Amino acid sequence: MDFLFSKRTRVFLIIWLGQFLSIIGSGMTSFVLGIWVYQRHSSTGQFSTVVLAASLPGILMGPFAGALVDKWDKRRTMILAVLGQAAATLVLSALFATNRIESYWQVYPAIILIAVCGAFQWPALSAACAVLVPKEHYSQAGALWQLNQAAVMIASPMIAAALLPIARIEGIVLFDAVTYAFALGSLFFVRIPNPAPTTESEDADAGGGTAIAFLRQVAEGWRYIRLRPALLQLLAYMLFFNIVLDMVQIVVMPLAVKDGTATRLASIMASSAVGMVVGSVIMAVWSGPRKKIGGVLLSGTLLGAALAAAGPQQNPFWLAAAFFFFAMCIPSGMSSAGAIWLSKTAHDVLGRVTATTTTMTQLCFPVACVIAPFLTDRVFVPLLVPDGTLASTVVGALFGTGPQRGVGLLLTAMGLTTIALSVIAWASPRLRRIEDELPEMSTPPIDMSVPEASAAPRLVLASQAVAVGENK
Repeated sequence: MDFLFSKRTRVFLIIWLGQFLSIIGSGMTSFVLGIWVYQRHSSTGQFSTVVLAASLPGILMGPFAGALVDKWDKRRTMILAVLGQAAATLVLSALFATNRIESYWQVYPAIILIAVCGAFQWPALSAACAVLVPKEHYSQAGALWQLNQAAVMIASPMIAAALLPIARIEGIVLFDAVTYAFALGSLFFVRIPNPAPTTESEDADAGGGTAIAFLRQVAEGWRYIRLRPALLQLLAYMLFFNIVLDMVQIVVMPLAVKDGTATRLASIMASSAVGMVVGSVIMAVWSGPRKKIGGVLLSGTLLGAALAAAGPQQNPFWLAAAFFFFAMCIPSGMSSAGAIWLSKTAHDVLGRVTATTTTMTQLCFPVACVIAPFLTDRVFVPLLVPDGTLASTVVGALFGTGPQRGVGLLLTAMGLTTIALSVIAWASPRLRRIEDELPEMSTPPIDMSVPEASAAPRLVLASQAVAVGENK
């Protein structure tokens, strides 16, 4: 509980609270935009292009944004990003209010601007977290960010669905624009120190012209990870972890929707959201094991066990219970891994490293979109159809037969693979000793005073479930 009431973490908690209140509005906009696209165009392809417009700019801009974030003032960068997102959301609300949107293509510029601003926002937030939070509380800070995502899963759709008949889509989007005031207000009343450059960071700037030096800075995030094999192994494990999470999101619908009803899907989504909240709260209060790598790999093992147990389940209650436990394990793994990245990465390159890892994590979803349908339709479902290869075996007796049962078999295979990979990862001495062999990065002291007027940001031009304004 020291984390929640310590003066040392007060600045971080102010920023987090502003983000928490603001991200609810963004989740509401994502929800109603999805409904609008489907109702107006009834096209999955068009919906997918809107999702792509919300995610692709972040992937493309991420490495460049990380290099710029490391050079810029973190607080000013976040303020400018929030202002850009708020302006785009206001324009979107005005277009809906005046009935000037005749095609879904007209929402693209606003969505793209929000995504570009988000590409700067998350590296700046991560870099700020590293200097605002003592390293012993890094995992708890990560748990609070996970709680934000859980809140979007639960609160945003409920509030948006309740307000949509009254406020209509333009009112929901306008409400989102207003919530940016919370994120903006929290940043105006804090001071975020900027770390001094290290020799390694300065070396990336040396040599060549300005353009070449900047490209070296962009590549510095990957170079920093590549030169530290323990971090590289952790990245590989977490990429697999994220692919598993993304594949589960893709295959859960054919697993859950049975006989044309969505009751089972709703119960899985609700139990998963509650599990995320419970896991985030536990980590925010407890902070996890002393050795964070143990928390990462134990979380992966338990998550894999939950998936393996979910596969054979046909009873809706036990299926929902398995997904509750599955989701409850996610905050522990994510926040523990985040604590390692923050404590083992030099603060002056943290923006570039965060941008690199975030870009690679975002690429996991397209990979999962290719792998999951292939494994489902071409490999596992044919095995357990009534006349399938495994239908009359002990596997068929355990899982049952039918199209959904092949998806259950895939979940179990994914779970067992995750357990096996977690054991293999623990057997790697370099990864197991990552916290002992890599040096700790010190956290500088924090000035708790309110920023002076001269430190206020100037309005200058500075060169992400649809996820609109995911990071504010």
